Amino acid sequence: MMEGTSPLLEEALQEATRALGDEGEPWRAAFAPGRLNLIGAHVDHSGGPVLPIGLPQGTLVLARPGQGKGFRFLSLREGLHLAESIPSRGGGHGWADYLFGVLHFLQEEEDLDFPRGLDLVVHGDLLVGAGLSSSASLTVAAAMAALEVAGKRWSPERVALLAYRAEHDFKGVSCGIQDPFASALALPGKALFLHCREIRWEYVPFPSGEVEIALCDTGVPRSLAGSAFNDRVAECREAYRLLSERIPGKPSLADHDPGEVKEAQSWMPEGPWRRAMHVTREARRVEKAAVLLARDDLEGFGELLWESYESSREWYQSTIPELDALVEAARTVPGCLGARLSGGGFGGAIFALLRPGVFTGFKKTLERAYLDRFERKPEIRKVEVGGSWGGLGRF
Repeated sequence: MMEGTSPLLEEALQEATRALGDEGEPWRAAFAPGRLNLIGAHVDHSGGPVLPIGLPQGTLVLARPGQGKGFRFLSLREGLHLAESIPSRGGGHGWADYLFGVLHFLQEEEDLDFPRGLDLVVHGDLLVGAGLSSSASLTVAAAMAALEVAGKRWSPERVALLAYRAEHDFKGVSCGIQDPFASALALPGKALFLHCREIRWEYVPFPSGEVEIALCDTGVPRSLAGSAFNDRVAECREAYRLLSERIPGKPSLADHDPGEVKEAQSWMPEGPWRRAMHVTREARRVEKAAVLLARDDLEGFGELLWESYESSREWYQSTIPELDALVEAARTVPGCLGARLSGGGFGGAIFALLRPGVFTGFKKTLERAYLDRFERKPEIRKVEVGGSWGGLGRF
């Protein structure tokens, strides 16, 4: 959680004054962290568990009542977006659709009207497109800031559900609940063991002092709404439908037995079958990973990261050659305990779990291997974990 003043806050206030003026009521501010999903690739939308952890980096949103000038959204990255009213559906507004989605469902659930409009200013320090949940961080922070303007307080769980609806129902991304819950429920030093079907969770201590995390970005952009992500989700739903016809009574795809799925190869279409192979096995890996992490068994935990990546490559088919090359190089580095996708794949980044003191050699090895194959270097950096959300007050 950000406290007091910070570079993000100072920069946002300065740009807000320059672009939108300093008249009117004070700004309310809210911050929501990004997340790193330690394990649990593509299982949240199929009812499986995930194990994310919050990041110190995230999204800051300033909010204040409008001046009768409609809705003015300012992103320090994307620029200014103006609208007279809140649209009833997403599409055509780019990044602003996430904010419109939040306000649309605040109107629906809380009857918040904002008759004079609303000013929102967005600033963040997350690496966009690297699988760190920048969109969920945005919607969670925007919801908290808008609620502050309205004088309302919601539980983190309710904020997360609204943020999910803004991205899934309004923006049209076939995402699961993991990202907004990871952002809204993050605690310092804790991983969130989230059971997505029942929406229940517990916290698992993360041994930050015993390992380091490296984020390795391919530089290949990815877009969840415009990628193969939605196709994979549809195949998971089809797999669940087909399995349920023969093996009824399972509440989600993740609840089906991996052995039953393996036997379904003879009659299920290849696409849905491969997705089910991944989801059912990945769900069990997450459960095992939470136990190993709680026991401080980092070697065993790291082995599950390697397995998770191979499953994403072989069964979910969400990797690309650039991601594969980074993981192959990571396997050659002594002290690298494991590596897997940091987000949904189809581009973006991987992260690696390293023993302390390994990072410099790890970075050189991966840069050399990537440069030899793709004639450019990946962006590799250390990532601290343990961020949490919160309001910052009035300014």
